[in-house]
Amino acid sequence: MEIYYLIEAINYIEDNLQNNIQLADIANVAGYSKFHFDRLFRYAVGEPLIEYVRKRKLTEASRELLTTDARIIEIAIKYGFQSQQSFTTTFKKYFNETPRQYRLKGHRLVLLEKSKLSQLDIDQIHAISQLKVRHIQRETFNVMGIEYFGSNQNNEIPLLWNRFLTELGLQTKFNHPKVYLGLCDHVPDYDPEKSEFSYMVCIEVDESQMSIPKGMITKTISKQDYVVFTHIGSSHTLETTYKYIYGTYFFKSSFELADAPDFERYDYRYDPNSETSEIDIYIPVKPTR
Repeated sequence: MEIYYLIEAINYIEDNLQNNIQLADIANVAGYSKFHFDRLFRYAVGEPLIEYVRKRKLTEASRELLTTDARIIEIAIKYGFQSQQSFTTTFKKYFNETPRQYRLKGHRLVLLEKSKLSQLDIDQIHAISQLKVRHIQRETFNVMGIEYFGSNQNNEIPLLWNRFLTELGLQTKFNHPKVYLGLCDHVPDYDPEKSEFSYMVCIEVDESQMSIPKGMITKTISKQDYVVFTHIGSSHTLETTYKYIYGTYFFKSSFELADAPDFERYDYRYDPNSETSEIDIYIPVKPTR
């Protein structure tokens, strides 16, 4: 994905601030699925796409409150709010005062100006000099584990890992496996407002191991090309690696994201608190169009 796709998406948002902007429409401008483009946008710009749109609408609406004599209901409808009440509720959430109070106060607060990105901006998004990258193709394989669906707001994923490792330890047949996977699956009806996703803690299994313990499920992962990034360092810096992957790498690479699960691979090199710990991150890709 070249940077101009992101710039085109931002320009599309600006041209349609007074319309009902849908994530699918913006992603289509960039040529990606809404699930994957939301992730790219989030890391490159620093805001979830829908949140960016909402803040841009409110910023322009707040400007008009101070620079025009338009009625509040007119401004609300102009920027896509269904009623003055919904506009007031949302406005107060972000500005800590109602539109009427804001207008009377007469002092402009800027919530979010239009993002202006250059190639230099993209290159400087948490570039990681020691990140190892390779391109591979994996044949079809099977996994078995426990799946979670949600937004991880209450730290559910670490709890899922604890539950999985405990239950796996009780299964003699699968005792002490060498490799664990954290698999994030594609969500067809992805809702950016909820930021929900599917996550599965699992191990690879072959045909002879398909007897499923109670509470676990299996999935088949189809043959797929991947770009594999090796994160070096503690788990606390893993987010920085993801910022590099989605905020820098895919804006310059010859690949684009494929609609398939991505996953983290944990083996003997993993130590959550070590600066020399290594985690392999598998991102599904296809050649750029």
